[in-house]
Amino acid sequence: MKKTILAAFAVSMTAAIGTAPAAAKSDNAALVINQSSCGGIVEVDGQPVAIQTDDGATRVITSSGNAMLVCNMDVVDGPELTKAVKLEGFGCNFEGGFTRDTRMVITPSGKATAVCRVRPE
Repeated sequence: MKKTILAAFAVSMTAAIGTAPAAAKSDNAALVINQSSCGGIVEVDGQPVAIQTDDGATRVITSSGNAMLVCNMDVVDGPELTKAVKLEGFGCNFEGGFTRDTRMVITPSGKATAVCRVRPE
């Protein structure tokens, strides 16, 4: 059964601009931002689940245009889950761009991990 998934991840643009090292401008460098915030709302079985972290995200943006966001979050609001839920294909927006190349697992213990990937065309 395919789940209906709606999500929007908000990631602070100022974190990337304020912490970008000078080396990120070289031809083969990557910008890595650790301990940043992310979160959003996903729909699980027709009910919204709010997920968030203030310091559980890592973002990597390469000079070739590949980008990845890995976000380890807590469920802050939503129904109690009795088993792990796997979601994919939800919208994810961060410095690397917008993508639906996404996966997430939400566990009954109230933890969630999302991975968003942007690949240049």
